[in-house]
Amino acid sequence: MNTFTATLFVLSVGASLLRAQDDDGFERILSVGLHGGYGAASHSASFAKLPNVPDCCPEYTGGSGGGLIMGIDVGLPVAPQIDVTLRLGYQSFGGTMTTDEPITVRVENDARQTALRHTLETTVSTIIIEPGIEYRINNIGLMGGLRLGLASSGTYSTQEAFADPSIPWTYRGGASTYLPSSGSLTNVAGLQLGLMLGARYHLKIASTLQIVPEVSYAPALSNNVQDIDWSTSAIRFGLGISYQLTRISRLGTPILPGDR
Repeated sequence: MNTFTATLFVLSVGASLLRAQDDDGFERILSVGLHGGYGAASHSASFAKLPNVPDCCPEYTGGSGGGLIMGIDVGLPVAPQIDVTLRLGYQSFGGTMTTDEPITVRVENDARQTALRHTLETTVSTIIIEPGIEYRINNIGLMGGLRLGLASSGTYSTQEAFADPSIPWTYRGGASTYLPSSGSLTNVAGLQLGLMLGARYHLKIASTLQIVPEVSYAPALSNNVQDIDWSTSAIRFGLGISYQLTRISRLGTPILPGDR
């Protein structure tokens, strides 16, 4: 049993003894909600080509992109300031990686320095499961946990072209690009691992309803494609709505005879 699992076990046992109590005398027993947002993705890589894809790139080293995130949230209060949380969601991150390969070409009687630009565009879609813990300080929640990616799929598009379009050179047959290729990614990792660290603000708009803006960072611990050094981390900006299931707490002590 690892440290994270042991922590969840201890907190779950304590849930029967400790509950989150609101200021108005209501005890919060469960939170359920929906969230959506945008992730600014950072791709870290070190590979020359994707499996079974023709490419003359010396090395792709990374790039940037982004995509949408959406899902559902569940929070179980196990102490006045601590929730055990679980998220199930969907994310689709796109990205572009480029590498310029310096070359010298002859234009009329002059030698000119230019580059061959290798471009790889990708999209990776993943079902996300995020178990974690939220620590609340008043209306601010600090979050941390694991990020598990399942049932991934993706697409790619790659090509080579002259970085300077003013160079009067073309490829064989007058083509402006070389080795253009697109299709579905193969050997996509079936399980992707990462972390989730973030903060959110619980803004009450009704007795049991909250609007929850948040920001989080999701660093990757594994690769997108098997046997390829390529991972995707993201800074995520989101907005959620949360419904609080509550019950009335027993406050104070019973009135005894003679107290009146």
